[in-house]
Amino acid sequence: VDRENTFMLSDQVINEDDLPLERHTLSFQLSGKFISIGEFLEEQNNKFENIFLNQCEFKMDSLDPRGVIAQLELIYTVIKND
Repeated sequence: VDRENTFMLSDQVINEDDLPLERHTLSFQLSGKFISIGEFLEEQNNKFENIFLNQCEFKMDSLDPRGVIAQLELIYTVIKND
């Protein structure tokens, strides 16, 4: 985990190395119908409380005139247990 991709839980930090909240980036691409991708995102949002949509970019699928391609970036947040 990159130090710049980590957050503190409070303003009071005892030690600079004490970073209790870690953030991991998940990037992937989905292709399909726009509604199906939306349903997938909604299901993930309802199922997982530690995963958040950070970025989503849609473009038309050149191989499927009714399809889209979504480039997704999700953030997984976890509290470190030292």
